[in-house]
Amino acid sequence: MSDTESIDEADGARPYSPSGMYFADGTPHKGQVFENEAGKAFGETYEGCMRCNGSGRWSKNRRKACIACEGEGEKFIQARLYTPAELDAADRRRKKAAETRVTKQAEREANIIAKHQAFVEANPDLWARALVSEDKFVQRLVIASQTWGGLTDAQLKALPEALDRLANERAFYANSVPVGTPGERMDIVVTCRAKSSFLSKKFKGRGMQEVHLTSMADDEGRAFVSITSAFTLDVGDKVLLRGTVKGHDERPGWPRTVLNRVAVLEVISTLASRQEAEAAEQVREEEWDHASAPSM
Repeated sequence: MSDTESIDEADGARPYSPSGMYFADGTPHKGQVFENEAGKAFGETYEGCMRCNGSGRWSKNRRKACIACEGEGEKFIQARLYTPAELDAADRRRKKAAETRVTKQAEREANIIAKHQAFVEANPDLWARALVSEDKFVQRLVIASQTWGGLTDAQLKALPEALDRLANERAFYANSVPVGTPGERMDIVVTCRAKSSFLSKKFKGRGMQEVHLTSMADDEGRAFVSITSAFTLDVGDKVLLRGTVKGHDERPGWPRTVLNRVAVLEVISTLASRQEAEAAEQVREEEWDHASAPSM
């Protein structure tokens, strides 16, 4: 061990390098130094083979050697070399970049908190209603405001609409009660109030299938729901259907009866037919107004 190396190690400085050059990780270079056309220094060294993760074996057949490193587990390469001053400058740049990231992150977080607080102060009633709502969409908007600092214009428009819709649904189903007993087959007139669908694995066989969730109500405001791939309605359709009571729940916030093995016995009216009737009635009213208007 040379005197220089002993002094460097005793002072806790960078390990001694005979060539005065170091690899990027601070490892001293002890061999010959080469320069490329741009005048950058390079030195020969070994690095772990990334293809076999240093094992030297082929991943699909451990008895065969890795092609990239020929079974050695490492490869002989020429890597960039740096002077101590260059390494110190790189360390300073990394530390400054890290400090800048921390400062900017703190500024972003403070800005988000300020924007969220401003949103809450500007919409106190709306925020109070949103906090107590159990609806998943509303809860996502609450989290979005806390995460990003307020809501976008589209979200701010959608939030009160969602809260009002939920309030109307809760008021509509205020007198809803469970109907029938599990296993009972019943005929009932219902109107479709909401529908959605999702993909699910088939109960039998392979592949996926579309499952429909259809929310319905009878004329007394009692809630019914069907979750099946074999039945659904369009919103506004009124039908006489036959179904089997599967059970009861209160998942949306009010009692509802779950039906399966549902079949439509009679279509009483559809949304399209009602819209056509309303349009025809409006035309008749306009014609009547035109006919009854005094002539000039």
